[in-house]
Amino acid sequence: MTSLDIDTRSDIYSLGVLLYELLTGQTPFDTKELLAAGLDEMRRTIREKEPARPSTKLSTMLAGDLATVARNRQSEPVKLIYQTRGDLDWIVMKCLEKDRARRYDTANGLAMDIQRHLDDEPIVARPPRRTYRLRKFVRRHRVGVGAAAAIVFLLVSGSMASTWEAVRATRAEKTARTQARTSEEVTRFLAEMLQGAGPSVAFGRDPAILVEILAKTAARIGTELADQPEVEADVRSVVGGVYFDLGRYPEAEAMFRQALEVRKRLPGNHDVEVGDALINLAGALQGEGRMRDAEKLLNEALAIRRKRFGNESAEVAMCLHNLVGVLACDSRLTQAEAVCREALAIERKVRGKDHVEIAMLLNSLAEVLDFEGKLEQSEALSRQALAMYRRLFPTDTREASMLVGNLADTLRKQHRLTDAETLLREGLAHLPPPSAEHPAQELPEVALFLHHLADLLREKKAFETARPLAREAAAMYQRHADWNPRERQHALRVLAALAEPSDLPELETMLREALALTKKLYGEASPVVADLLNDLKAVLQREGKVGTLGAGLDNGSLPAR
Repeated sequence: MTSLDIDTRSDIYSLGVLLYELLTGQTPFDTKELLAAGLDEMRRTIREKEPARPSTKLSTMLAGDLATVARNRQSEPVKLIYQTRGDLDWIVMKCLEKDRARRYDTANGLAMDIQRHLDDEPIVARPPRRTYRLRKFVRRHRVGVGAAAAIVFLLVSGSMASTWEAVRATRAEKTARTQARTSEEVTRFLAEMLQGAGPSVAFGRDPAILVEILAKTAARIGTELADQPEVEADVRSVVGGVYFDLGRYPEAEAMFRQALEVRKRLPGNHDVEVGDALINLAGALQGEGRMRDAEKLLNEALAIRRKRFGNESAEVAMCLHNLVGVLACDSRLTQAEAVCREALAIERKVRGKDHVEIAMLLNSLAEVLDFEGKLEQSEALSRQALAMYRRLFPTDTREASMLVGNLADTLRKQHRLTDAETLLREGLAHLPPPSAEHPAQELPEVALFLHHLADLLREKKAFETARPLAREAAAMYQRHADWNPRERQHALRVLAALAEPSDLPELETMLREALALTKKLYGEASPVVADLLNDLKAVLQREGKVGTLGAGLDNGSLPAR
């Protein structure tokens, strides 16, 4: 290497390494292997060996490692791979080119290409073929930026501040800087709030701590961000989203409603952001069981998207997909089916043959048809959805497990219990084992399959085979406070149906612990609390302990089982 080799493009390579690590949690080459190989071999590897693309690195990780990487980036494993594949792969690999002449010339060139990716415009790093440009045109203005892309943009826009100032201040550049500053403020504010949370929160093991942090964050937003309305709206949306994921829908509603009001007051045209806020709020209302209110908001958002993006757009299809869930939950199944078919037709026209959104809509339509009793049609669509998803993501067995479970449920309703059992056992066998780094890390999908399989075996009267599966599933839910409370309640109900008299004391203890945890995390008004109380009363009756619920637990107005 000579002095001629050291210029801005050397810094671009370093930035590429950093971007790679931000996206995947690992460096392009294994650090331990490089150090063990010695200096000469290290140089040869860096000079001659091509690293795997970021999306390839993610897709070949052990399941537990990938789950951790995705969780730390506020994403799901399949979504993170999907968000990284394509533009971000090309951008990072252009930074890491062996031939420095093929890297970005300047840091500003890198920053502008990332901005093009965020704006769904064709990037410089990728060959500008006609099909690629057309695909980018279709996706233009798509709402929402993946966590990985946001991380990359924050890094470059922050570290390249001096370069930005040297560029002519066009209108687009001013907008980009404003967005970057807003993102940085959101990141700073949330980082301050998360200080002291510790690794227990990062690994999702103690949601109670996170709930406490969220409450403190919510209390500070109005005062500390009053003079930064865009930042306030973004932070409220993020906090509302976390509340939503935790199942705390009233708190999510409050955050989303305030974010919507702030968005409406912002000067200029913010109709797209207002539409997004309407969809968020509708989701919280759906979680609270207020389907008619949620439907009204979704129709408002739908009108905004139709006007902005046109009737046949991915944005409209995504909003229609949200509406399907509300209509189905409100038992308006005929209308839900029609809306789902409309959304599916749009997605097929916009996306092409195979796409994750098409697979998810096929699954949703299958569920609606299942509820309508059209089981053969439902089965056919479920199989289409599962086959498409496996073509798109052949290594992602965790996300596919949801589709497997839905198909098994439909088969069960057709009284094809053996077929359903085979499908559940195959799905369970294909779920990834714990990683070497986190051997104790258990997957909620395993517990889900176990208690559904136990319930099916109970229906087949294979009680001796079902009981240990039900016990294992219930024990897993007891070990993981952050797992789905409804599935925990269902697992305990399955165990109760299989329990022998000698099992009842332990089952009573498990129900009391689950009840206390659910009340603490989700509040007294949670419908899961009511169901757990009913389940506990039934077990106490079997034990001959009528009237021994305990102080504050007796409730004669609970809904019937």
